[in-house]
Amino acid sequence: QDAQVEAMLAQGIQALIIIPVNIDSGRDLIERVKRDAGIPVISYNYVIPSPELDYWTARDNYLVGEIQAKQALAQAPKGNWAIVSGPSGVDVARQKTEGAMRVLQPFIDSGEITIVSHEWHDAWRSEGALAQIENVLTKTDNNLQAIVANEDGLALGSLRALTEQGLNGKVWLCGEDVFPEVAREIVQGNIAMSAWTDLIQMGHSAADAAFALAQGQKPEGNDKVVIDGVEVPGMRIQSRGVDKENLAEFLRLTDWLKPEDVGL
Repeated sequence: QDAQVEAMLAQGIQALIIIPVNIDSGRDLIERVKRDAGIPVISYNYVIPSPELDYWTARDNYLVGEIQAKQALAQAPKGNWAIVSGPSGVDVARQKTEGAMRVLQPFIDSGEITIVSHEWHDAWRSEGALAQIENVLTKTDNNLQAIVANEDGLALGSLRALTEQGLNGKVWLCGEDVFPEVAREIVQGNIAMSAWTDLIQMGHSAADAAFALAQGQKPEGNDKVVIDGVEVPGMRIQSRGVDKENLAEFLRLTDWLKPEDVGL
């Protein structure tokens, strides 16, 4: 990514939108870009923790975790649960997990649910989720009631482990992003829900901000974060839960996928 940015700077770009591979390395990269080129930098999907950042656009990751946990509790209110998180060094994974835990903590404290497994997975590796759920099923003798996965690739890895034990559709499972593969599994009853964020809106927000900042103007925003004492404006994109009950309506309203692509 460093090499890509250097090549773009050599071409004379006037603004940079970046999805950081690693947010900590992203901070060093932003500060180098600001120092060497002085152009506006927009962080996309993640908030790179640098006071030099000009703007960010991202989902409300805490809300995603809350949506997942609340729906899970409504359908699997007791028993053993697993949390399948993305990379620990990425704010998206940390915030989704924290959002879920905010909802779940009172039920953990009361003993109604028990988190029997929680692991972080670098690069959002579905193979890591597969291994985690295989291990927890072995540890609990298949006594697992719910799996909250940060995103759909992790959910699909978890589903593979459940399917190996004939538990697909029997253990509550969620993800995030409404991948086509996951939408099909929702239709088949193997995955309960997936949270969805309007990525078209996110893309428009980033592009509009880049254009405005390159023109010396102030972009529109609806939120801000404080980084090392500096307020950095941005756009927080909202999310919603998609399940079998509302999937057809969701597809009709968003045109995200075609009904025939998911078995409807």
